[in-house]
Amino acid sequence: LAVWLAPLRLGSSPPALVGWYNEQCAMPTGTAQRVDAPDAAVAFVLYSVPGFLDVVTEHYVRARPEGDAAAAATAEILGWLCDYLPPELEPTVSLVESDGGGFWGDLPALAACAGMDQRLGAAAAAPSPARASSGGVSVHPVWGGWYAYRAVLLLRGAPAQRAAAALQRPPPPSFLAAAEAQRILEQHLEDPLGARWRDLPGHNPERRYCSEEYLFFSEESPAKRRGALQLRAALFRALPLPRARRDEGRLEASAVIRSGAAAPTPLSRSRADGNGSPTNAGGPPSTSSGSPTPGGGRG
Repeated sequence: LAVWLAPLRLGSSPPALVGWYNEQCAMPTGTAQRVDAPDAAVAFVLYSVPGFLDVVTEHYVRARPEGDAAAAATAEILGWLCDYLPPELEPTVSLVESDGGGFWGDLPALAACAGMDQRLGAAAAAPSPARASSGGVSVHPVWGGWYAYRAVLLLRGAPAQRAAAALQRPPPPSFLAAAEAQRILEQHLEDPLGARWRDLPGHNPERRYCSEEYLFFSEESPAKRRGALQLRAALFRALPLPRARRDEGRLEASAVIRSGAAAPTPLSRSRADGNGSPTNAGGPPSTSSGSPTPGGGRG
């Protein structure tokens, strides 16, 4: 799963049981919507990483969507993914808080159930629902704050439930030293759209958004975002091929559950080369409701 997602600049959480999440929702402090699936069903949180703007641009060149191009690109990828996964797993996917019946639960809570990222802070730190919620802000052990929740993948089929029977719920991730966690939370509270809080100690620059992608996903105006995509699309001399094909062959059912779904390896950064294949850009997610956000940027 991680290998399939990596060229699309997406990553996946480790597998989590729906029952773990629903149990948390039932606690006195739980306020999120439960997932309507068997407790033994398996959930994955899918997230974008630096370079996703290139994927969005390529989709825009091919399809020219009228609405949110990032959501349209994600929906296209989810369609490919459902074609790729074995049908007996009964895969279903939901965009993060989309207008068309997306996932409206607590994404940071689901990601934490899977042991994917560390949650910091309290409700006062929550400017948007897709990365910062009642738990404050979430930080990834590889990407820091430079990522954005995009979708939830559910596997309801019997093979998935059987394979997941041996899963043990991981403890809540806690990889940040107390002083570093406090620094991130304070900087996020002061400037949630800023860049400083997103870096881990000794953060690799290749795991950050570049300025172009940061500005694109931080932009609130759909018209300006569309204009930016039009400028990027003008650099293409031919239609870019999809980075994932539906005819690649199906993934083995048991392999999906066994994998820890590691984060994709960062690509080298450069501008569009003018030959129909822009390489890595980098950019942040969003603060407007209904847009995935990596802790304060627009996604």
